[in-house]
Amino acid sequence: METFAVYINDHEHGPQQILSLLNREAPARWVLLVSPPRMSRHLGRWLSQPAKKKWRLRWSEEVLHETMTRMRENGDVFEIRVVRHLNASLERDLRREYAGLRIVDARRPQDQWEVPAGAAAVGTLMALAVE
Repeated sequence: METFAVYINDHEHGPQQILSLLNREAPARWVLLVSPPRMSRHLGRWLSQPAKKKWRLRWSEEVLHETMTRMRENGDVFEIRVVRHLNASLERDLRREYAGLRIVDARRPQDQWEVPAGAAAVGTLMALAVE
């Protein structure tokens, strides 16, 4: 049985990437590494650690509900792990735990060319001042 570890950090992008991989002949084992979005500083201040953990798990299950249904239909085995950070030590531990592990990065790509609104406004003002 082939084993996949999938990194997910977005509720739209990640499940779409996984669904495209599910059209396989043989069942597979899936380790879904979900990194929920950070809570705001103000919200996190009022929640206990168990409440935060419960919220992260619930977010992960809601995001992957359709994906888990399709996996069950295909006869795949899956496991959800909620992680805060996706780093090299986590990958190393997974490779030790599962032989022949294939890693899929289904995280949303970050926009590198996005300019903050303040910088755009300053640039516009400078252009107008030069003229």
